[in-house]
Amino acid sequence: AGTSEPFVPFDEWSGGDRSRRYFGGCDWGSDLRMDPNPMRWGPMPLPPDLVAENDTSDPQPPATSVFYQSVRTMMGSGDPASKSGLAIHMYSFNANMSGGSERTYMYNSDGDFLFVPQVGSLLIVTEMGRLVVHPTEICVIPRGVVFSVNIHQMADDEHKARGYILEIFKGHFSLPE
Repeated sequence: AGTSEPFVPFDEWSGGDRSRRYFGGCDWGSDLRMDPNPMRWGPMPLPPDLVAENDTSDPQPPATSVFYQSVRTMMGSGDPASKSGLAIHMYSFNANMSGGSERTYMYNSDGDFLFVPQVGSLLIVTEMGRLVVHPTEICVIPRGVVFSVNIHQMADDEHKARGYILEIFKGHFSLPE
């Protein structure tokens, strides 16, 4: 009978949090390193509930997070500059991009987005119309399309959304024949 050493995680790359420098938090040239530790992804934590405007019981309401602030890159392969490969992102937010008097829109010049909502329905407003995407459904936003991601509020729903995004850099998503 053999014995083995207990598992000790490899931790050479610990350091400061550079994830807020840019959308998705991934610098394709320097941030992608092989990690020999066993890994799995748990879901991102849901953001805290927002305090209603007329609720004065909590003097400091929790921070809001809109879609583009909450996206975190989990893995990638290839490079957007060479138009090859893909990236997998997660998101978790509690505020709308186009809520109130402020309207914020974005577009992705790197590749197509495939949205997979896990919690909360999305209202995606594009230059071509509005899309409501519920959990168990998917939505593709092609490269170059201007869009806004909001929470589709339904009766008794929490004002939160969480899910995954698959981004491909080469070509476009297509249906199999």
